[in-house]
Amino acid sequence: MKKFLPNLLIVCGAGRNTGKSTLTKLLIHKYSALNEIAACKITPHFHEQPENKPLLWKTNDCKVYLENEINHKDSSQFLQAGANPVYYIECKDYKIEEAFKALSEHLGESKLLICESGFLANIYKPGILIFLETKNNTDLKADKFLLKEVADIKVCSEQGKLDTELEKVLQKIEISNNKWIIV
Repeated sequence: MKKFLPNLLIVCGAGRNTGKSTLTKLLIHKYSALNEIAACKITPHFHEQPENKPLLWKTNDCKVYLENEINHKDSSQFLQAGANPVYYIECKDYKIEEAFKALSEHLGESKLLICESGFLANIYKPGILIFLETKNNTDLKADKFLLKEVADIKVCSEQGKLDTELEKVLQKIEISNNKWIIV
């Protein structure tokens, strides 16, 4: 049975360019004005990171960074949208639970957290799980299909109509007693 984390909101989707980062930024912008919101971007892809980016935790297949730069990267845009702190995790799927525990030790388990991750919902049950896809996506892999099936909010958008769909999502979400809830 998955551990339930009501202070965690996960945004995931069926691949690239589905609006995951856009929605994450909108959520941060909306809720960080009245609440302390932390954010995290988790990716299985490893990239060269600047030397001045604080590395909080590391194993052979995982790195947890504190985002501290203003640039075009998604995690930096989460910082610019109002999240504080913001974390960037590069890790293989089999290490994600260990990485998230390391993050939780640094962050604490009660702070509101928005996480863009395609795998974290396989390990934890968040307060809200949002799944995004585009209408032209016809080949949903098995792991993504399962996430879509258990998602609390599903968004399927057409080209040029993403903004309207994301605005509907924002209207469905609230924070109550430090927990993400659907209204």
